[in-house]
Amino acid sequence: MKALLILISFIFLSVSNLMHEDTPLKIDKDRNIIGLPEEYSPAIFDLDKKYLRINDKEIVFPDCLNYYFNDFENPKLNLSASWYHSKDIMPYYLNFSISQENVDYGYNILLDLETLS
Repeated sequence: MKALLILISFIFLSVSNLMHEDTPLKIDKDRNIIGLPEEYSPAIFDLDKKYLRINDKEIVFPDCLNYYFNDFENPKLNLSASWYHSKDIMPYYLNFSISQENVDYGYNILLDLETLS
C-alpha cells in the first residue's frame, strides 16, 4: 500500500511539472517588458545598458553577467517568466534566454521577480 501511494505521488508530481510552462514575454521598441502582471509594472529592460527595472526594483547587470550577453555577435534574447506557481517550490522568476542562430549553445539567466537577485 505504501509503495502504491509513493508511486501515485511520483506520477502526480511528474505530470504537474510537465504541465508547467513559462509565460513568454516581449520587449517593445521603448524597452518595456510586455506580458507581466500589473504588480510587476513598470518593467523595463535596456539591452545596451544591461539595465533591468521591475516595479520599484532596478539593477544594472554586473560584468560577470554581461559576458553572456556579449558572447554572441548577433544575440537572440528571449524572455519568459513564471509567477503562478507555489513560492514554496521556487520564487517567481524572470528568465533571460540568450542564444544565436547556427550556434549549438546558449545561456539562461534566472532572476527572482520580486528581488531581482
